[in-house]
Amino acid sequence: GLTPDKGRLVAADAAGVVKVADVAKRAVLASATLPAAVRGLVVSPAGDSFLTIGADRTVKLWPLPAAVTELRPTREWALPVGVTTAAYAPN
Repeated sequence: GLTPDKGRLVAADAAGVVKVADVAKRAVLASATLPAAVRGLVVSPAGDSFLTIGADRTVKLWPLPAAVTELRPTREWALPVGVTTAAYAPN
């Protein structure tokens, strides 16, 4: 997903690799490898965080600071069932 300012691209794949790239520079800024495939990814409307939805039934919240050099989730939820989509609430 693109951040609202279209400055960064956040992408994930079936191998569980999450990457944040600078669009203008066409360079990967940071990456992380999750223990399971990523089934979904949502960038916040403010562009300051994103969610990953894992095949292992976990949803993780990741900060997206101005200077990205390392990716670490700040929250994680283990769900009793698998999900494929998520959304940010306006508040």
